[in-house]
Amino acid sequence: MILCVTINPIIDKNIYIDHLEKGKSAHASSIQIIAGGKGNNVARVLQKFGMSVLALNMLGGFEGKQLKDIMENEHLPNVQTWIKEKTRNHFFIIEKSSKILTDIYEPSPDVSKKEKKLFLKKYRQLAIKSTIVVLGGSSPCRELDDIFYEMIDFANKNEIKSALDTSGNALESGIEAGPFLVKPNIEETEKITGKRIRNVNEIIEALDFYNSKKIRIIVISMGKNGAYIRSGKNTFKASTPDIPALNPFGSGDCMVAGFIKGMVEGLDITDTIKIGMAAGTANVARWDVAAVTLDEIEKYISKIKVEKIG
Repeated sequence: MILCVTINPIIDKNIYIDHLEKGKSAHASSIQIIAGGKGNNVARVLQKFGMSVLALNMLGGFEGKQLKDIMENEHLPNVQTWIKEKTRNHFFIIEKSSKILTDIYEPSPDVSKKEKKLFLKKYRQLAIKSTIVVLGGSSPCRELDDIFYEMIDFANKNEIKSALDTSGNALESGIEAGPFLVKPNIEETEKITGKRIRNVNEIIEALDFYNSKKIRIIVISMGKNGAYIRSGKNTFKASTPDIPALNPFGSGDCMVAGFIKGMVEGLDITDTIKIGMAAGTANVARWDVAAVTLDEIEKYISKIKVEKIG
């Protein structure tokens, strides 16, 4: 089983409109409501790959119950602990005519020490039954920034592989525990290293930084410019095809799911990179978030270029 953890889940309300003019009313052509958050997105894609998954969330209020119902309706296996404050909403306005995307996020909830303790207890009970744990998304409050470290440390002590995809203080704390895989983007890497990255040599230095934390696989995503990957002592540059981009949101989550698929199936690192990059590319080419299919991914695998650079 693959346990996909989201400590700051969100209800994604994707509002599609033909044209939006500031200060005027607009009518949506359609609305899509999704149980969002990085861990949930990864779980959704992995389930489409035919893998056994379980989504663990920290939920609260009416919105938390709604998010759980959404997962139940899509038959996504899930479990949760409950907090006093409500789960947040995310309003994602998609103007199809101009392809302008606008995000509005509600504030994240505060989480008490007792609620954190209950969540970690549930996590440990489930992680011990898992082969891989995926830890994704932001921390809802500063008090939970260290929870990623605690979850990775538990996984390591029990010989469970972990994949980390977060940002800010949570990323800085989490990598100190040495996850098996980490997927920061270039901006997050610049922030955590305190250095501007302008060329390949500086990318290599950043990969060395993550390697010093005993991380086995490092994926630094560069958006439309592909990614740099370090696996053991080998470094790769992955390039993606130039395609019309509809919606980049969720592409990183699809990429993580692709890497997890490769790990589970025991593929070599080159094939694993191709699946991960193809999954992210397939997501960019559609409006729906983290709804890629294996057929869509297969279409792009042959178009991914992987070059060993060190």
